[in-house]
Amino acid sequence: MKTLTLAIATATQHSKDGKNGEWAVNSNGKKLWSLPESLTPQEAMHVIKFARKFEEVAYNQGIEFQKKDAPRRISTLEKIVRNLRAENQILLSENEKIGDKLDVLIKSEH
Repeated sequence: MKTLTLAIATATQHSKDGKNGEWAVNSNGKKLWSLPESLTPQEAMHVIKFARKFEEVAYNQGIEFQKKDAPRRISTLEKIVRNLRAENQILLSENEKIGDKLDVLIKSEH
């Protein structure tokens, strides 16, 4: 899973011709998104704080879902493995039968 690492995100307002431009929200040197130029510095920080909290909650919910969903996924994988082993046994048995038939054919030609 990839997270945005908003914990270290910063917002910088760019200026255009002496006028305040959009806010660039960056993390790890990469621009994540832009905020409207009309936001004050306090409002921009509130947006980032909200996004940090949202990211934290979403991350924790994802972990909880994985914990709850793991037994079902494990059960499904175990069923697949059982089915593959059964198919493998069938193929091994068929292979043995074909080998026996080949042995009979080879012996009958000599």
